[in-house]
This record gives sequence, structure tokens and C-alpha cells, in this order.
Amino acid sequence: MYYCLALQRAIEQGTPPPDQDISIPRVSRWLMSRPDALDEDQRVALKALLARCPHLARVHERIRSFTDLLTQGYAERIEAWITEVKGDGIPAMTSYATGLADDIDAVRAGVGMPHNSGMIEGRVTDLKLIKGQMSGRAGLPLAQELGMAAVAVEYRLAPEYSDPAPVEDCYAGCCGQPSTPPSWV
Repeated sequence: MYYCLALQRAIEQGTPPPDQDISIPRVSRWLMSRPDALDEDQRVALKALLARCPHLARVHERIRSFTDLLTQGYAERIEAWITEVKGDGIPAMTSYATGLADDIDAVRAGVGMPHNSGMIEGRVTDLKLIKGQMSGRAGLPLAQELGMAAVAVEYRLAPEYSDPAPVEDCYAGCCGQPSTPPSWV
């Protein structure tokens, strides 16, 4: 389908038709890869593609310059990069640059400091995925199977009861001093 759309666009614009074996994920991988990580055929195909599409060539240039900023720790150049990208008028890149600008202090720290959490940042997403997959599975049946005691404290809720009533109820429940007898399952 992508090839058909690309072919139709090429016909309308009077440009040469795209190669059939070039897909969006493949081109994305080429754009994001270090040039020395591509084999000769990939470099030639990417060069031809960039010659046909100036916007894609601009995106590639911005990706390479951003990679240099990150790998060489040029935190002082990040604002200039954001300004240049916003000036290009490419919506996806502008959106990315705007996101960086919204949290510029964290970006500067991540790029410029020798120790940061950049290498493990994606792990949070993995942990949230695992948590979501396990949701509802680690309840009372699992606790019973493992021979564990499970306690569910019923506490007073707002707005009828103000803070610190819920905290006091949980503390009393955990310490074995509930104001109401526990309901054991």
C-alpha cells in the first residue's frame, strides 16, 4: 500500500518512481543508523532517496546533528538546534523540538552531565508494561497459593473524612488496631 501511495505521489510530482523494496520502517532505520553501520547498497539507496526528497534530506541532516549533540555532550548547542528545527517547518520534527523545549532544563542536564539516567530511561516503560500485564493477577488467590497473608484495610474516604483519617486507618490496620473488626477472607 505504501508503495502505491509513493508511486502515485511520484507520478503527480513528475519524479522517478520509488524502488519497490524500500519501506517506511527500512528508511527510518537507515535515517537513524550511523552512516558507517549501513552497507554500501543501503548507503547508495539512502543517498538516492535523499536526493529525490529535500524534506527527508533535511530530516536526515537534523538527525545526524542531534546525534552529534548527544554523543559529544554539546548541551550549549541544544537551543540552537531546536530553533533550527522549528524553522524547517517539518511538522513531526517541530513537534519533537517543541517537546524538548518544554523540558529544556532536563534535556540540558541529560546531554551535558557525565552521569545521567539516559541509558535506563526506557526501562520505566518496560516496567509499566509488565505491571499492566500483571494487573488483576496478583490478588488474593496468588497470595493464598504462596502462603502469604493478605490484608485489605477499609479506610474512611474524603470528602466525608478529611486528612489524615485514611492514613490513620491504614496505620491502625497494619498495626493490628483496627477501629472495626477486620473481615477475613
